[in-house]
Amino acid sequence: MENDIEIPDLEETGDNLSPDDDVEKRLQTEVVRKKHWREKFEKLNEAHQKLQQEIDKSTQEKPAEPRDDMEARMETKFDLRQKGYTREEISYFEAFAKGSGKPLADVVNDLVVIGGIESMRKQKSVEQATPAPSNRSPQSTAKTWAEMTNEERKANFGSFMQKGRISNE
Repeated sequence: MENDIEIPDLEETGDNLSPDDDVEKRLQTEVVRKKHWREKFEKLNEAHQKLQQEIDKSTQEKPAEPRDDMEARMETKFDLRQKGYTREEISYFEAFAKGSGKPLADVVNDLVVIGGIESMRKQKSVEQATPAPSNRSPQSTAKTWAEMTNEERKANFGSFMQKGRISNE
């Protein structure tokens, strides 16, 4: 190549370098520097090409999911929804299928997964449970028997007798 000029090593004679020797020494330094960077570039370029080949291989190894398999998964998910499973429970089925490497249709009948979902349902029902109401009688803000006038007592006598609210006040 045009840049691969070999220049013989110069003997260093100290301060007695002529201008031509100085230029020749600088030229030799630049040639060596250029050679160094070219080698470094070639090494990096080779490493880049190897990595690119590995990336290409890894993308080729993972084929796209076949259409039939995707349709089967969608049908299974639909069947699970029809059986009353929630989206969260279906995602639990999918996660187990992915982790075990089994098809979703096989995982649906797995007793371990079904037991886990039943456990999740029980835990949710416990968390969402409301306590039973107490048997206390309702509190009224109405006037007591002593606070009522005679007319109000006549009008409300029947309701007070039913509730048993008349006391010696």
